[in-house]
Amino acid sequence: MHRDVAASALNALLGAWLVATSFLWHHDAVHLVTAWLVGLLAVGIGLAARRRPGVLYLDLLLAAWLTASIWLFSHHPFASWNEAMVAIGLGLVPVTMLLFPEPPPERATA
Repeated sequence: MHRDVAASALNALLGAWLVATSFLWHHDAVHLVTAWLVGLLAVGIGLAARRRPGVLYLDLLLAAWLTASIWLFSHHPFASWNEAMVAIGLGLVPVTMLLFPEPPPERATA
């Protein structure tokens, strides 16, 4: 259970970071909308994952779009690196949950 809470918190933090950093570097309109949309969706997925951890697998779609947007549109190099790191983080959250499942809770013995 603690791992799911940590994963959802990390997801929400990455989304909030993406929205916050959209103000640090120059973004054209497409990248500003992309950063805000992906960031807000990541925060929403992180909050929804508190009740349904399987929702975190939607992060793979967000990470794929964020990575594609780096290559499809031209913008500031610092923003590109930031978005690449956030995309890697968003992609690693569900992958680590898939590769390292949480063990079932131990049953109490009488």
